[in-house]
Amino acid sequence: GAPELWRQGLTGKNVKVAVVDSGVAPHPDLEESIGGRKNFTNQKGAGAYGAHATHVAGIIHALAPDATINSYKGIEEGGPHENERKKVSEGTVIEARIMKAIDAAVADGNDIINLSLAGKGIPGGALAQKVEEYAKKGVIFVVAAGNEGSDGVASPSIAASALTVGSLNANGRLS
Repeated sequence: GAPELWRQGLTGKNVKVAVVDSGVAPHPDLEESIGGRKNFTNQKGAGAYGAHATHVAGIIHALAPDATINSYKGIEEGGPHENERKKVSEGTVIEARIMKAIDAAVADGNDIINLSLAGKGIPGGALAQKVEEYAKKGVIFVVAAGNEGSDGVASPSIAASALTVGSLNANGRLS
């Protein structure tokens, strides 16, 4: 349905979208849409970019080709931290980096913040509270429900104001 939205002028023009993830890599299809990159981890050089964040940015660009995409690297990818996206638990260094990235994304004026990450937490936890704090100020949070359907909805998607996105597998069951 995206082409119909584009015909109506809904292309993402004047919309800033933050991707808080593993760092959006330089890519010829995305570079004109990238407004900036910030890194809140110790990974530098090629390690400053992640395949997951780049894929997420590609989906955003495909749906909203005129949106400005800003990358905020709060998750390390590869090596011993390969599964950080699944380890976003209360009170961890990973959670602290993600919250710093969210603060920067809001300070930079992003309208939408994508958080394709999940971990254990509670609705009143620090990350969920951060989402609630900024959602009250008009920031839209699009958050992954998590990849562990049997474990229930993960944090920060448990925040009441998060626009939580889940998926179904080929058999129509929770991913």
